[in-house]
Amino acid sequence: LLAELLTLDPPLLGAAGPRPLLVARAAGVALPVLALHVDDPVTLGVAISYQRPGGRFTGISGPGGVLPRRLQLLKDMLPGARALGILANPLTHGVDALLREVPEWERKLDIALHVQNASAADQFDAAFATLVRQKIAGLAILADATFWTHRAALGALCTKHRLPAVMGGAGYLDSVGVASYQADIAEMFRRGASFVDKILKGTPPGAIPWEQATRFELVVNAKAARAIGLRLPQSLLVSADGVIE
Repeated sequence: LLAELLTLDPPLLGAAGPRPLLVARAAGVALPVLALHVDDPVTLGVAISYQRPGGRFTGISGPGGVLPRRLQLLKDMLPGARALGILANPLTHGVDALLREVPEWERKLDIALHVQNASAADQFDAAFATLVRQKIAGLAILADATFWTHRAALGALCTKHRLPAVMGGAGYLDSVGVASYQADIAEMFRRGASFVDKILKGTPPGAIPWEQATRFELVVNAKAARAIGLRLPQSLLVSADGVIE
């Protein structure tokens, strides 16, 4: 897809999400690249710093610390839980970095955390089987294009195993998950238009400070919770930006 886009000779390239950014970086794209809804650009190696990115990349990253917040939401929903799971696509997320964070999250949340990888739909059954053996009470599913495409299959597995899931984006809740906690992605893309304007008027992307999303949305799917017999705390329903009944 990247090669096809480049044949159109665009003045800049937009990379929506972590995986497209990594593909553009690996390909050595010479165009200015506007990246939206991605991970820490310094850690990814596409910016020297947020204030002075340098190079060809600029954009808006997702906020740090979101995954621990999702895990806390699960713990609030499941006060008796002793273990929670995290499902990640290793092609999109830095799983090694994730695993390094897990012991600290376990300490702060006082709960065991188990990470499972899946990079294709035919790996979902095995990943869920392992998580069930690990006796998790709930699951945080990290946002990913593959997971988005096959969210109905993920939802079916969560229902089968009666696992409440917290997602990375409210759009997932049409098929999977009892809650979503994420930066306002639509607002991030609207803000990205100002970056496009600057780049097309001649400002090098490396001279445009990288921004970090600051607006968050909590959406709760009460209908999905009822389907698996989960009673959601009233405090969660009251604090949510949106509730699906």
